[in-house]
Amino acid sequence: MNRKFFAIGAVVILSVIVIFALNQNEPETIEVTTTLNLDWQQISDISDLTACTYLTELSLNRNQITDLSPLSELTNLTSLNLRSNEIPDLTALSYLTNLQSLTLDNNQITDLSPLSELTSLTYLSLNRNEISDLSALSNLENLTHLSLGWNQISDFSALAYLQSLTHLVLCKNQIPDLSALACLEKLPNLSSLALSNNSISDLSALPVLSGLRYLDLSSNLINDISPLSDFTGLVFLDLDINPVSVPRSARRHMDLAALLYLDDIDAGELPVALANLRVPLFVWDTGDDWLAVEHVAAVRGRPNVLASWVAYSELRY
Repeated sequence: MNRKFFAIGAVVILSVIVIFALNQNEPETIEVTTTLNLDWQQISDISDLTACTYLTELSLNRNQITDLSPLSELTNLTSLNLRSNEIPDLTALSYLTNLQSLTLDNNQITDLSPLSELTSLTYLSLNRNEISDLSALSNLENLTHLSLGWNQISDFSALAYLQSLTHLVLCKNQIPDLSALACLEKLPNLSSLALSNNSISDLSALPVLSGLRYLDLSSNLINDISPLSDFTGLVFLDLDINPVSVPRSARRHMDLAALLYLDDIDAGELPVALANLRVPLFVWDTGDDWLAVEHVAAVRGRPNVLASWVAYSELRY
């Protein structure tokens, strides 16, 4: 049997059993899963999911879905993952006002207006779409994590209204001039900011964000980081793949956990401890990224500071 039909069919059968049992007034005898994962199932038609109104978490990552209209009935959903499909229209999602987490990376989305009333959202990921207008997001005041990487955005003014925002990803957009990000000064809780792959050369217009802890400026055109001297709260700064130089003035004033300039670093696999290091630590390309970091940590009398890599992975990806 074709697995995509089997997967959806099984869900419908389960729904019929549940509905029948509830109609028999014996809900206490039924244990219903409210989470469903249908990733990588080659699904294109999700019409059978309309019966699954009990679901609170649904993942349809990496399928072939274009039409989301069957999801409009699933108003109990709090988490929805639709990454890597072929979705152009989000209208059906406007009914899902209980959503707290929504992942829409790698689709064909241009219009965000159906998301404007999803005010319960705290996590929203829209990487790798065709988005240029963010105005529809200005009402999402509960957002803490927002990813907008690999789009076509040049106007970020709508972000000024997202006062709860702590993590923001703007990699690979149209931000060669950092004055476009002046609105970020109005975000008092922002602690992580990713700006890689934006052809940035001048940091002087980057707004000083007193709460910023993680800053990704990798894969740009930066050669002077002296404007970062006021960012004294940073514990991690990524300047990988930049023609950067580090003047003594910046070293003296910046209390960085680490400044990494390591070629071809893989942040998803390289564990680096930063939280326990509160002294300047400069690691340059030595040919073996892992050993370089481990050795420098050890010689500073902290052989146990290497830890799992979590915060930076969230920031960069």
